[in-house]
Amino acid sequence: MADWWFGQYTSALVCRVPESTASQPSSNGSTKGHVNVEQARGEWEKFTGTLRRLGAGVLELSPEEECPQGPFVSDCAVVCEGTALVTRPGGDRRKEVEVIRKVLEQDLKLDIVQMLDDNATLHGQDVLFTGKEFFVGLTWRWN
Repeated sequence: MADWWFGQYTSALVCRVPESTASQPSSNGSTKGHVNVEQARGEWEKFTGTLRRLGAGVLELSPEEECPQGPFVSDCAVVCEGTALVTRPGGDRRKEVEVIRKVLEQDLKLDIVQMLDDNATLHGQDVLFTGKEFFVGLTWRWN
């Protein structure tokens, strides 16, 4: 069996759930309609509690009402071994990306790599790291 080592996770960057998240369609296949904010906040508390119990330093960002998808910070950057690739999701998410970039650079002291092509788009959740290689998916929305 191969010896896979993904590194040690020491920090987690999270964003609290804003009230405006209620305007977002639910991604839960068993739920129709929009996000239940109280349920999302409860799940967020369990998630961050688990991270803390595992010893991760949890850096919490305040919720921004104009950023209803703000809790999905993984969409905004891909981080590996001290370097963060700041992604370029759709235009409605650009403010979030700038906030995340500043935190990664100033608070976590990571090296920042930015996408330079204004026409390029990337969502962090479309990136898979195997421990050795990165795979990036192509979708109708991201190129």
